[in-house]
Amino acid sequence: MRNIMLYLLFIIISGYSFSQSLGEGYRDTKWGMSPQEVRPIMMGYRTVDYGSNWNEGGDTIHRYFSRNRNSSYDPDFWIDFCFYQNKLYRVVYKPYKPNASTEKMLLDELKSKYGNNFKTSSVRTETMGVFSKGFNVTEWSDRTTKISFMASWMTDAQGRFNTPQNSYVEYLGIQINEEKQSAIRRAADEIRNSSQNNLRNNL
Repeated sequence: MRNIMLYLLFIIISGYSFSQSLGEGYRDTKWGMSPQEVRPIMMGYRTVDYGSNWNEGGDTIHRYFSRNRNSSYDPDFWIDFCFYQNKLYRVVYKPYKPNASTEKMLLDELKSKYGNNFKTSSVRTETMGVFSKGFNVTEWSDRTTKISFMASWMTDAQGRFNTPQNSYVEYLGIQINEEKQSAIRRAADEIRNSSQNNLRNNL
């Protein structure tokens, strides 16, 4: 029953268009919108505003979530809207405690909605002794948007196994993300040049 509810909720938040175009945002939101413009579009969802998150390079995170009807505490899913310089550029959709069945349903729905023109890869994100963590990535992209299904995995000395509770879907606005990455590179260059100048000046 819970998987059926998640499936219906995912259909609703993804929209009913089965065009292979990725659009220029998430649902009715558009890349570049401000938090104030996004909020009325997401009316009906509960919200938590986290403010600036250092783990996201200074992004402002606005979290919307749907309350699970069978629980007073747990949501069915949450959606993080990420803003860089007050402009929407990234959305993360994450079911609450997904299982393997939920993970398969989400991937099948994404393939149905966006077609078979996707790339796959595997990314290692962390290694701790004999344990490694990462994601199997299924990715769609066009000139404005990249959509990635991130299916989490872990390995130990015995081999790889899925950890679907960490899986999520990421929607990314390519242009604003590149603006952000360029600013990060410029800041890193300035720090490196300043450090080098300081070294030279104190010889």
